[in-house]
Amino acid sequence: MSDNDGNDNRQRQADELVLISSMFPSEFHWESEPDAELPEKDPQFYIEIPGASCALHFSLPETYPSTSPPEVFLRCGEKIPNAVRSQLRRKVNEAVNSLPQGQECIDMLLTGVMDIFTSPPKGENIVTEDAIQDINDTPVIVHALLWFHHLLSTQKRKNIVTWARPLRLSGYSRPGYPGALFIEGEKESVEEYTSQLKRLKWQAIQVRDEYPVPSGQRVLPLEAGVEEVEGLGDIAERLKMVGGSGLEAWFLAGMKIK
Repeated sequence: MSDNDGNDNRQRQADELVLISSMFPSEFHWESEPDAELPEKDPQFYIEIPGASCALHFSLPETYPSTSPPEVFLRCGEKIPNAVRSQLRRKVNEAVNSLPQGQECIDMLLTGVMDIFTSPPKGENIVTEDAIQDINDTPVIVHALLWFHHLLSTQKRKNIVTWARPLRLSGYSRPGYPGALFIEGEKESVEEYTSQLKRLKWQAIQVRDEYPVPSGQRVLPLEAGVEEVEGLGDIAERLKMVGGSGLEAWFLAGMKIK
């Protein structure tokens, strides 16, 4: 893609977001605003879904809208059970995949997603706070380890941190050669997160390991988010502090460090 195409896309994005933010003034929230001096920086924002404990998070790549759709994922409140989250995210992904290429389509996507919540198929419940009030669903907490051939891009490093927050994930990220990421959270959220990361362009990325925590208890505070550290040893040291030598050894083995 030429620089002119990229600049044209950024201008089209800016014009579209002025419209979207005016249509949803209370629901629209910036996570990373556009910067004319940093055109490679992807605009990121989320829109709350009225009447539901969910929000759509957007990241607009430089190729949108000319050749690719927006990057979208659905954040759900902690009271929404895993089965419902999976169903909702599947429907959102279907809506994204059906978007027309080459034209602005955020408004179209929002309309379709709102319909999922206000006009569910026969036999399905509307997912509102009232509808899920009495549902009891114990989440499965997992630990996952991701390896990257390298992790240098400032935008990717920022995505790793910002995309974890709405999914209620915690962990440690280490940029460099190689890059490493330890993540903890609910299984559905971790899988959604890794799926989002894999959609980015990497020379190589692997999920080295993922396992359910036997106790079902987190070792990191829920509000901690993902912390960026300098070295692989820093991750190992922090994991030993919160989870003991077993968690440290698991990380070192996954990174193939003796």
